[in-house]
Parts: sequence; C-alpha cells; structure tokens
Amino acid sequence: MPMTLIQKFAETAFRKCNKVALITEKNQLSYEDLLNLLHCCDVQLQMRGLREGTTVVLKTDRAEINLIFMFLASYRSLNIIYANIESVIAQGIDFDYYISTEDNPAVSSDNKLIITGDWFATLGNTPVPDYRLEKSARATFTFTSSGSTGVPKFVRQSDASLLWAIENNVNPGEPSADTRYLATPSTTMAWAMFGNMAVLLEGGSVVILGENRDKILQYIDLYQVSSMIVTPALLNQIVEMPEAGQYLSSLRVVRVGGASTSVQLLARFREICDARLTIGYGSSETGGICTVGFSELSDKPQGCIGRSYRNDLETAFFDDDLNLLPGADQGIVGFKSTNPVNDVHYLLPQNDQKTGFVNGHFLPGDVMRRDGDWLFLIGRTKNIINFSGNKISLEAIQTVLETVTPNGLVTCISVPDDMGLEQLVVFYDGTDAIPDQKFNDVLREKFANISTRKIIHLPSFPLLPSGKLDIDKLRESVTWN
Repeated sequence: MPMTLIQKFAETAFRKCNKVALITEKNQLSYEDLLNLLHCCDVQLQMRGLREGTTVVLKTDRAEINLIFMFLASYRSLNIIYANIESVIAQGIDFDYYISTEDNPAVSSDNKLIITGDWFATLGNTPVPDYRLEKSARATFTFTSSGSTGVPKFVRQSDASLLWAIENNVNPGEPSADTRYLATPSTTMAWAMFGNMAVLLEGGSVVILGENRDKILQYIDLYQVSSMIVTPALLNQIVEMPEAGQYLSSLRVVRVGGASTSVQLLARFREICDARLTIGYGSSETGGICTVGFSELSDKPQGCIGRSYRNDLETAFFDDDLNLLPGADQGIVGFKSTNPVNDVHYLLPQNDQKTGFVNGHFLPGDVMRRDGDWLFLIGRTKNIINFSGNKISLEAIQTVLETVTPNGLVTCISVPDDMGLEQLVVFYDGTDAIPDQKFNDVLREKFANISTRKIIHLPSFPLLPSGKLDIDKLRESVTWN
C-alpha cells in the first residue's frame, strides 16, 4: 500500500515532536501541537457526521487550520477544496460541507461547520492516534489556478499524486530539517502549500504571515528565516524599502516564482542580499518545472527560465492549431508527466483556448524554445498580463472596465517598468475624467490580486492610417517617473 501524506508527516512529527513546526504572528506550534490540533478537529468532524469520501470546502485565514486539514483529509479520505465558497457555488461544484472559522450567509446552516474555540477544549488531554499506521490513500486535494478569463480553474489530484508533487516541487537538495521557510503567497495557493508541506515533511519550520505580510522584512529578521519563496512584485517592494538589507542577513536561499522576473530586479536584490538567488517556473497543474540561478543568467539569452529538474516531465511543442510538432524545439509548449501516480485534472471542463490539458499535455499558454536542456520564454498564446503567476487576458480586463466609461472606449496594455515587471496600464477616452478608484473597484470585484499601475485619460485614441488603434504610440507614451 503506498504511503499517504498523513503517514509521511506523522513519521516526522513523532520524531520531531518538540521542534517548532509553524510560526505565525500570534503563536509558535510544535510538531506535537499540530498533531493535537489535528486530533481535536478530527474528533469534532466525526461527531458531526463526516465520513470518508465527504467533499469539504475549506476557507480560513488561520495558517494552522489550513495545514492540518491537509493531513486530516489524507487521514479520513476527504475531498478537500481550498477556494472561496462564492466561486464554488457560482461554478456549480457539488460539496457536502463548507468549513471555516467565519460564518458565511451564502451557505445554508445544514451545509456549514464553523470552527470555534471549543473545538480545542481537550487540546493535549486526549491520546493522539498513531497516524503512521497504514490507511487507504483515497483523499483528493483541489486548489484553484488563475484562469485568463478571470474565472478560476479547480485543479484536483489524488493523495499519492499530491505527495509526489510536494516532494518534487522544490530545488534538489532543498529543504532540510534546518530550514526555516517563508512562502509569501497565500497558504492556500498550491505552490505555497507545496513548499510548506515539503519543509514539514523534512522536519523543518515554516513561517506563515497573515495580516502582517506588509511587514515582511521585520519578520524575516525576527524569525531568522533561512529560505524564502517570493513573487516578483513583492521582491520589487523589498528592494524599494529603505535599509532592507539589514533585515535579510539570515537568508540562505531565495527563490522567485514567475517567468516574468527580470534580470534587473534580481540584480537589485543581489546588491542588498547575498543569499543563493534562483527563479522558478511551474504551475498548479504541474508543480515546479524549471529553475535557474541568478549567476547563470548573465551568459544566457533573454527569456531564460532554466532547466527542468523533473525527470518525469516530457516537454513537447505545438503549432498555433495545437497540433503536436514531433522533434520540434520551438512552439507552444506543453508538459506531460510520465509518473504513473500522476493524477491531476480539472474538476470542470476547461474553456480557455490554447491553455489547459491537451491530450495529456498541460499547456500553460507560453511560447518557448529549447536549446539543449535549457528553456526560454519567447511569447504567449494570448494577449495577457502576468500578475505574479496569475495570467489574465487583457481583453477580459478591458471588457470589465468598459462598464465604467459612458462610451465604453477603453484599452489595456502591459508595459514593463524600469525593473522589467509587467504593469497594467489603462487608457480611456472621452470628454470627462473618471476617478481611478472606479476602475479599481470594478477590477477587484472580478479579478483577484490585480491592480492598475496607471490610468490615463486621453481626449482621443491615436489611430493608424488603417483606422486601427496605434498600440505602439500608446506604449511609448507611458513613463514611470
């Protein structure tokens, strides 16, 4: 019988019971504490009638709850979905229970369980089962991935597939029992959760920030973080902070997630921190794929995303009509796992063109070329902007913003700033100016984690002789001063 996620964790937890496993702004929890929390939640759920095969939607900002429910799902063969309940309901996904630390009127009382303090009244006072014992691996785990239309995709995989992805989602040789790891994205994002799980399975410590993410420098220094994964946008914020370097002395490894990371930005960070600096490329559908060290980028052409450290992935290329190009080294890229335990799929049929699963290959929507073992990003299949791994169609953004202007004349472009980061610039024409806040409010209702860098009001749009919009002229008009 294959080892499950809970068995793997329990082996480490019983061995490292007194070691700090989780550090948040409010508390520090040992491996033994996590086991006790897991046991308390398990007892409460069993009392409320949860059985194997139950589908639960979990939504909470409490890091310890998000973590232990991974193990609880593995132990009780639950189908767990990490997502906003509104998205689940809107897309018609069936579920049995909504579990949260906060009430939500969108769910009927018969289908929700609210975690309260009395769930943990017996914490540490009752024997904890031996979670290392063999148990069927029938759990499934679902995370959301950004859809370019603004509608999230629900990516599901089995216990065995998830465990394999966790153990192969980080750079070879990382992490170790000495790691103190900080994943800056939300705990419920797949790449953050995979990293946290990998560290816990090795016996290291994870640091998870909530409301104080804007004070990341102080917490890196206070908790002596040794390894960090960060988005390009947050890395840019760090280098702009005064005297940032004095807070980063404990860092040994910094991994930047996202192929949109620029060499300029990495060089700025290198000036204030001497940690080993790498960029990583991957997705919720595949886990990590490529990595490249900052020192290796100096002699590589633009767009280098590194070499794959995944022995189970085949790289293939497709033409514009998504026909496989045997023997090709350039085109729309697709990745296919040869691992027999790999079981990743969408809960719902996909409707994104040129992205998603095609005949067993996952197409992230990128155009790449291969040179030996190296991969280079040279374009995209859509007119999209990448917000720290969330790829959103500019046409979809434009359609939403057209509701703000009386005449509906809006255009959106992606323009790199001085650090090479993609920035969303919105142009609209007409006689009357519109407050920027109106555009941003509409964006936030539809898309997550998107903001406009500039909103520019023009008397009229520049046109080409053909009558089409002159995008180059718009792009040239943008300055960052």
